[in-house]
Amino acid sequence: MKLRLLLSPRFLFFYMVLSLAVPNVALCFTENTPLMADVVGVLLPILVYALVMSLDRCVGRMVWVLFLLVFFAAFQMVLVYLYGNGVIAVDMFLNLVTTNPGEAMELLDNLVPAVAGVFILYLPLLAIAAWQWAKGVRIDREFQRLAIRRALCLILPLALLLVGCYVAYPKGNEKKGKFEYHIEDNMYPVNVFYNLCLAVHESSLSAHYNDNVADFRFNAVSEHAKDSAEVYVLVVGETARSRDFQLYGYNRPTNPLLSITDGLLVFRNVRSQSNTTHKSVPMLLTAATADDHDRLHHEKGILAAFREAGFYTVFLSNQQPNHSYIDFLGSQADEHLFIREADAKTDEAEGASGAGNDVVEQTSDERLLPFLNKAMAKGHKKLFVVLHMYGSHFNYRDRYPQSRARFVPDTPTEAKPENRPQLVNAYDNTILQTDYILHSIIEKLRSTGAVSA
Repeated sequence: MKLRLLLSPRFLFFYMVLSLAVPNVALCFTENTPLMADVVGVLLPILVYALVMSLDRCVGRMVWVLFLLVFFAAFQMVLVYLYGNGVIAVDMFLNLVTTNPGEAMELLDNLVPAVAGVFILYLPLLAIAAWQWAKGVRIDREFQRLAIRRALCLILPLALLLVGCYVAYPKGNEKKGKFEYHIEDNMYPVNVFYNLCLAVHESSLSAHYNDNVADFRFNAVSEHAKDSAEVYVLVVGETARSRDFQLYGYNRPTNPLLSITDGLLVFRNVRSQSNTTHKSVPMLLTAATADDHDRLHHEKGILAAFREAGFYTVFLSNQQPNHSYIDFLGSQADEHLFIREADAKTDEAEGASGAGNDVVEQTSDERLLPFLNKAMAKGHKKLFVVLHMYGSHFNYRDRYPQSRARFVPDTPTEAKPENRPQLVNAYDNTILQTDYILHSIIEKLRSTGAVSA
């Protein structure tokens, strides 16, 4: 009897509507929104879900037609678990297509409770729906008509309440430090689809980048003598917070080498313009800023400028290519190499030849140093190199050799509140590793005798 109830189309109907509403309810508690906005944000989507589900008597088919909503609901709940608040933002969609699979798996491996929770909630929904669709199970016409009538009757007053949100929290409130209502910001899943459209637009601009900048020129020239030796290395870090640097007053010795390095300039009161790699790194490599981001779509980067000025340019990355602006800007150098991709190809070739390869892949940025040395050994009078590090990305424990683990214990590494002391130790070890790498680069530059930075 219970099994028949669970497999009935009515049960599936309510299962679908209520499971889609889970993010709406969760966001009421995580977002700082007024009660009126919360009521509209929960009840109006539920009624719309019910109305749409009533359009087809084959409830199982409708579940799969609305699969994107199921995916977004699961995605949203994982993000709430990870960050504690916020809807799926534009950057999160772009991260999906620009983050390398290895990095994503490192994060997901430490989100087991959240991932398990969404699987438990949504996988049975999809399984039951698939079974009912295959069997041709249909809901009775009376229930279908009743669901449509009730949804339509209740949507009208809630639509009026939605208008009331705009009246109660009007445009201009934000400037006064008050709540300002926008359906594209404050109602799930409208905000998610709005952000998805913005992400698609951004991806479209990215796809046509090379065509857009084909004729762009900086007309850059060097003001130094042609025969003067110059070597400049721009190191682009990742996920490194100044508050964990000894140089910025941190109470741990995370910069034992840089803190005693002569000629080091420490810039204070500076922050990144974005907290995502696919935005912040292109702004570091171009003249684009958070206030003038559109320049990124129509201008080349710093590597192209140095190349125009007569420098031999090299781009070396310890990350995977991801068909983003970072790749495009890196390809504007005379040489560009993603060393992890190169290693993967080498390992594949050696495996195919039967040589075998027992070396476990390392993600420490120390692996960039031999490639930098090779570039510097080629004898170019004027050289400009960009090094894109893997830096302090999670999982922290994988970013440094255990022999340099100064702050211990640095395990376990699961992203749980109770592991915070160990995670802080591991993170600070990544900063210590960055200290070693930057110091090594500085000493290498000193040894050239060239004008360098």
